[in-house]
Amino acid sequence: MRFKRNLFILTKDFIILQKQRGDKMVDVLPMEQAILAVILATLAAIVYSLRMLFVMEKRVARIEFNIEKLVLKLSKEEEEILKEEEEVKEEIEKKVLKKKK
Repeated sequence: MRFKRNLFILTKDFIILQKQRGDKMVDVLPMEQAILAVILATLAAIVYSLRMLFVMEKRVARIEFNIEKLVLKLSKEEEEILKEEEEVKEEIEKKVLKKKK
């Protein structure tokens, strides 16, 4: 049983006109539609790439923020350690001076 009929298939936002001939499916895509499909696919790829770029920028910004918080915390701890070190040095100097007298 052979008959011809046009089928519309929706594939990734593009409608491709196909003709059924026996057991084979043959794509029928005029030149204008093919060019339009390529242009739309390129634009979609650009939009997707920009979206991924913004997502990655947000991630990098979050990482930078966390690194900055960590650096500030470490610098405070370092200052505390340096103060304690100075206090210990002063105490040692006082003990040494007492022993000498």
